[in-house]
Amino acid sequence: MKKLIFKKKFGRVGKYFAYQPIEQVYHHCGEQYSVKKYISQWGLMLLITVGTAFLYQLNMMMGFVVVAAGLLCVPRFVRAMAVNTYHQKRFFDIDMYLHQMVYSFQRQPKISLALEDTAKVVQGDLQRYIRKAQEELEYNDTEYVYERALHMIEQEYQSSRITTLHKFLISVEKNGGKYQRALQVLLMDFDHWGKRVRKHQKEIGRIKTTLAVGIVLSFLLAGASVMIAQILKGVSEIHIDITQEWGYQAGSAVFLILNLLFFVYTQCHFTADWEKAERSEKQIIKDYQLAFHTSANQVRKHSLPLYVLIGLAGAGLVWYQQYIWFGVLAVFLAYMIYLPQDNIARAKARIREDVFIGFSNWLRDVALRLQEEPMLSAIENTYEQCPVVMQESLQQFIFELEESPGAVEPYYHFMGQFGILDITTTVHTLYSMTEMTADRIDETIHSLIERNYELMNRYEEHKNQDQISAMKFAEYIPTFFVSFKIAIDMMLVVTNYL
Repeated sequence: MKKLIFKKKFGRVGKYFAYQPIEQVYHHCGEQYSVKKYISQWGLMLLITVGTAFLYQLNMMMGFVVVAAGLLCVPRFVRAMAVNTYHQKRFFDIDMYLHQMVYSFQRQPKISLALEDTAKVVQGDLQRYIRKAQEELEYNDTEYVYERALHMIEQEYQSSRITTLHKFLISVEKNGGKYQRALQVLLMDFDHWGKRVRKHQKEIGRIKTTLAVGIVLSFLLAGASVMIAQILKGVSEIHIDITQEWGYQAGSAVFLILNLLFFVYTQCHFTADWEKAERSEKQIIKDYQLAFHTSANQVRKHSLPLYVLIGLAGAGLVWYQQYIWFGVLAVFLAYMIYLPQDNIARAKARIREDVFIGFSNWLRDVALRLQEEPMLSAIENTYEQCPVVMQESLQQFIFELEESPGAVEPYYHFMGQFGILDITTTVHTLYSMTEMTADRIDETIHSLIERNYELMNRYEEHKNQDQISAMKFAEYIPTFFVSFKIAIDMMLVVTNYL
């Protein structure tokens, strides 16, 4: 209700400048945020922009523009800081929850006791949801009480690792059996995931710091012309002053605003987006159909009327001797003909990324089930929860295994359409486990999981490095802004004094 009244009373502009949404984000993080702190951040920006305008000797109008631009950026920047803190807190909560639940369950295999231990070491939203789950366990005695209780946490923290952990803990709680080695597998997975995210966050933090330092240096370097003029004014007969020129005033204002916007943009958008690492099932299915069930020639046949229409338009342009426009239309037609093939190639590239993540999660589930089930049953029982990108291939794999249980061909066909050598090698290892003793299977599972995590680490590091490389390129952008500013200053000097 308060949110609706606020929006009605102040509108979008008032909502943009309001501090209440920022306060709510920090509240979810377990931190306090006040109007006083919000005002102090506005005051700091005002001080920076006024000081910079004074340093560059901007006139009243241009100084006002720079100060106004800085103040308009404050709410966006402060909200980005709050959201970043919120995501950091969520990562810390999930990491703490996963590890503490495993440690407590290893000590005593009871979900209620594990939740009690975990609630003591976490705070904020996570602690509140754990308490709700505990209340559900205490006052509900239905058959699916564990699923209902833990689903409250899964719904708030939509992490595949939390879901996998809960399913395993519920299975042990209800059915018993060996669980120590399987918990070690889960713990290994959680450790690798946490290390990857923390390493990536640290790299991004370093890049943000480098960018901030680079922008400060660009301010100083671009202001060198003004500082040199002031020095010469007191010790030399040479008097060069371009600060009153309209070109200097406009160029300096644009330079300062560009740097300001660039700084805010990098601080807002350069983040370790670990919560959105996995795409939606709808997106994956769409790309899978495009990559493996769509022919480029088939798409071109459906587009044939459009090609004919473009061809007739091209003939008309030739008839009227509009050869330049005919060339443009010909390039467009060539692009339209090539586009289906390009879309399929892009879809396959995205699917390969989904396969790396999906196969890792699926193999982890298989390894957990192999502690108590034979190979065929372990594979079959993962079908319902397997990643959507693998469902078609896994369905065919299970069918071939049921038709020829001891044959090697199903293992060579499984996941073969993706053309990922590391995954194919891992699948072949599964075939070698079908005739092993229990002890050998246990050792091979451990080796298989380690190999899988090495594969996942290489993939994640490669993907993160692509993002880091793109971010590092941004370190050179302030240099372009400085070049722009110095070029304007030099042009004014040459025009007025040479």
